[in-house]
Amino acid sequence: MRVLAIDSAMNGCQACVCEVSEETRVLAQETQKATRGQAEHLMPMVERMIEESEVSYSTLDLIGVTNGPGAFTGMRVAIATAKALALASNKPVVGVPTINAVLGSYLSQKTQEERVFPFYAVILETKRNDYYFQMFEVDTRKGCTSMDDIVHHTAAIVANASEISAIISTKDVLLIGDAQERFLSECNKTWPSHIIMMPEGGSVAKLAKNIYQTEGGEGVCKPIYMREAEIGKSKTISRVIKT
Repeated sequence: MRVLAIDSAMNGCQACVCEVSEETRVLAQETQKATRGQAEHLMPMVERMIEESEVSYSTLDLIGVTNGPGAFTGMRVAIATAKALALASNKPVVGVPTINAVLGSYLSQKTQEERVFPFYAVILETKRNDYYFQMFEVDTRKGCTSMDDIVHHTAAIVANASEISAIISTKDVLLIGDAQERFLSECNKTWPSHIIMMPEGGSVAKLAKNIYQTEGGEGVCKPIYMREAEIGKSKTISRVIKT
């Protein structure tokens, strides 16, 4: 299955074209770190990856996009881009939870020599005083090389450092994501950790294929909002037209 994977939910934007079967083969991929400006960079990036991979929109089978949690604007830019491409090319589109894509990225990178933990906790930045958090339990007997080895997971939540610390305090756990440094400094405890600033395009593509085959492509690309948007008053003094 040929999959176009799009992501701008965390610390940048990326586009990736993959051939996904039992193995995932990346045909073309581009990643750019950015905290803003995704709307300007993402679509030209997609066009370059389509050209570089020598795959046309008509020969794609699926479009996958990270749909949150994540940066409010970046997440919406990626989803809007994916849906527009899907509509124009008449291809199915599915959303991939960012947390799952981050964990899947770590598992695909893990070498056989690296230890298999019974628990993995994904902790992502909210850019506020809390975190996006979800914990996964794995079947250690399988070696844990993919999301297929997950046997249980908690619900994804927004929590502060003390709340997360209480949940994982008795667990043999590896922390994964982009927020470990801040989290560890706040709770004054130590756990092994692995930093992932953005999920891999190949992981997004593989998860998109799995979701599409199990859930179908309709109605599964809605953004995952785990907190309300924080809107403040403008600091600019409004001009008043005198009559």
